[in-house]
Amino acid sequence: MSENKAKKIAVVKENQKLRLAIRRAIMELGFPSPTLFPNGTSLIRWMAKGEDFDVILMDYDLPEMDGIEAARMIRKRRFGIKIVVISEFDLVRQRAWANGFHFLKRPFIKAGLAEVLNSCFEELESVNDSIPV
Repeated sequence: MSENKAKKIAVVKENQKLRLAIRRAIMELGFPSPTLFPNGTSLIRWMAKGEDFDVILMDYDLPEMDGIEAARMIRKRRFGIKIVVISEFDLVRQRAWANGFHFLKRPFIKAGLAEVLNSCFEELESVNDSIPV
């Protein structure tokens, strides 16, 4: 997956051990190491400094603000970014989809992670392919 080398991914998860496990799974799938954040506020501050991402994997249950709220704030600043909300609750799935976000049910297996990441990057590529040069 050499084409994945330029892909920029962020992972937002409060629990450090689980953040690291998600990073390891992403890298085992052939994607570059994602940037890790403990909450949505730290990601929003980082992006305000000019850092950008293609895909953000964001846990729903975060301190300070939930993942949907943080995702909405990010989407206001950068509409085309792909955001994946992670939760164990089906109600969150409905909220994520209603807001135009992808959803990954927790606990997840690596194949589910691969499916959602590939879907996000395919959507980004189809948008880029349809923009006239």
